Amino acid sequence: MLRRASVCLLVASVLVLGTRFATAAGCRPCGQPSCAPACASACVERTIMVPTWVTETRTVTCTECVPEQRQKTVTVYNRVPVQKTVQREYTVMVPEQRTKTVNYTECVPTWEEKVVNYTVMVPQQKTKTVTYTAHQRIWEEKPVEYTVMVPHQKTKTVTYTTCERVWEEKQVDYTVNVPHQETRQGVRKRYECVPVKETRTVCKDEGHWEEQQEEVSTVRQCCYRARRCGLIARWRARRAARCGGCASSCCQPSCCGSCGDSCGGCTKLVTKRVWVPNVVQQEVEVTVMKRQLVEEPYEYTVTVCRPETRTKTVKVCKTVPVEKTKEVTYTECLPETRTKMVKVCKVKPVSKTKEVTYTECVPEQRSKTVKVCKMVRVPKSKEVTYTVCVPETRTKNVTLTSYKCVPEEKVVNYTVMVPHQVEREVQVRVCRMVPKTVTCRQPSCGDCCH
Repeated sequence: MLRRASVCLLVASVLVLGTRFATAAGCRPCGQPSCAPACASACVERTIMVPTWVTETRTVTCTECVPEQRQKTVTVYNRVPVQKTVQREYTVMVPEQRTKTVNYTECVPTWEEKVVNYTVMVPQQKTKTVTYTAHQRIWEEKPVEYTVMVPHQKTKTVTYTTCERVWEEKQVDYTVNVPHQETRQGVRKRYECVPVKETRTVCKDEGHWEEQQEEVSTVRQCCYRARRCGLIARWRARRAARCGGCASSCCQPSCCGSCGDSCGGCTKLVTKRVWVPNVVQQEVEVTVMKRQLVEEPYEYTVTVCRPETRTKTVKVCKTVPVEKTKEVTYTECLPETRTKMVKVCKVKPVSKTKEVTYTECVPEQRSKTVKVCKMVRVPKSKEVTYTVCVPETRTKNVTLTSYKCVPEEKVVNYTVMVPHQVEREVQVRVCRMVPKTVTCRQPSCGDCCH
């Protein structure tokens, strides 16, 4: 599609460029003034190809995958538990009390006397003259008016409402859940091991023993004997030299020489017993315990609460409003103007002089005897009891469960996507060249001024 679109665009651009070149050469559309008034022109019809997009329906072959159900035989391994008792050794750490002597150092305090110099600030009394400004008070009497709130006792009648309690008896219905015992029946599921007989193929060896003869090389034995004879001969020669010489036959080696001379050949026949195997497959009937789900009916007791309506008499308190009247005494404060003589204090500054005694601290060196504590290290020892964990090996019986895989063939359904060729109709956009008639102006003279 992209290739076709690019081709159509290329053709359209070529046609547009051709039209421009024709116009530049002297073909102009009708209705436009010519470039030179002296040249006569005429309108001519021409056919050009215009690219146009067209939607077409085409048949396309495509591949579709159709699901198909198939079956295959798969070998499934079931795990069968097998229990066996094994003796296991384990180590236990047993605590054991032990005693040891520990050497340690203890610090003992020792007191010593030491002379220490120190400085003391000794106070001394001194006198100096100080000039200060004092404030002298002058009292004057002056009349002042003031207002006092004088209390007066008054009485008034007040009406108020009081709530009184009134008890009434009322019948009330209430619901009580009364428990009842019910026996119901249910079904529970449990697994039982059921013996099932199966036929299995077992391989059995029905071979026999046979006696076969085989040649065995004796080169190694002969060479060993030759080396042994040489050792014996050298030992007898050294012994004869110590004894002063020996010419008897006891000093000579009885077996000396090459392999063929002293041993009589390098191979010999050996008869051995050999097992000849004969493996035969047999069909054996085996009893296997398989788990089977069994439904078992049983009865159980359920406590059910049933609603029960009962009636009881209840005292209900009601509050009734009651209007009452009482005399109330209250105090009312009324303003009253009074006059009194008040002493007013005025402050006047006065300059005065006085002798002031003050204390000044002067440093003085003194000495004193002080007890100083020193820590002296003293070596000591003590008996310490400590606990050590000693490993102890013990034996216990452990039940081990191992699982044996038993093969079983099973048919499995699976789905396969099978490809198929399908023809479909697809809408495709195509660029077509459509002829179009255009009227343009062509000059009658040879050249045209620009």
